[in-house]
Amino acid sequence: MLVFPGGEPLLWEGLEGFLDFAMEKGFSTSITTNGTLLTAKKAVRLHKRVGIVAVSVDGPPEDHAEIRRSTTAFISMKHGLSALRDAGVPFTLAFTLTRYNADRLRWLYEFANEEGAVGIHVHPLSGIGSAGIFLSAAIPDNVEFKVASWLLALLVCNNGSGVPVITFDAIPRAVCRAELLANARGRC
Repeated sequence: MLVFPGGEPLLWEGLEGFLDFAMEKGFSTSITTNGTLLTAKKAVRLHKRVGIVAVSVDGPPEDHAEIRRSTTAFISMKHGLSALRDAGVPFTLAFTLTRYNADRLRWLYEFANEEGAVGIHVHPLSGIGSAGIFLSAAIPDNVEFKVASWLLALLVCNNGSGVPVITFDAIPRAVCRAELLANARGRC
C-alpha cells in the first residue's frame, strides 16, 4: 500500500496522476488529509483512485478550531466527510493523542459513528521532529497512554459490532526510536 500523508496531498497538482500510476502498478493507495479541500468533485475523482482516505480530526469543534487556528476548519472538514460519503469513498478519522485529550476519545468514537467512518486511527504525539521541539509538554506519558488504551477497549466492548474499526499505535514512536537506537538489530 502506498500512503500519501500530510502536509496536504490535495494541494499537489500531480496527485491524481500519481495515484493512477500507482494503481496501474498494482498498489492500493491511501491519502491523509485535513479534509478542508475535499469537494464533491474531488471526492468523485478520488473514488476509483484510493482505497481509503484518512481525515485528521483534533476533537470537538472548539478543540479542532483551537488546534487548527481556524474557526471554519471543523465545518470545512465535515463538508469534506460528507463529500467522501456521498461519493462512496471509505474514510477513517485520524486522531493524535496528546497529554491533554484522552478524554476526547469517546467523542471521537461517537463522531465516527455519526459520520459513517469505517475506522478510527489513534496515534500518540511523538517527540520526533518539530513536535519534540514545540510540543514536548503535550507528548502523552504512560498514564495517558494506558487511559487511552483502556478507554478504546471499553468503547469497543460496550458498543458491540457494527462500530468503526479502531487502530491504536501501541508503541509510542519515542519508545520505538529509543529501542532502535539501543538495539543493533533494529527490532522494535
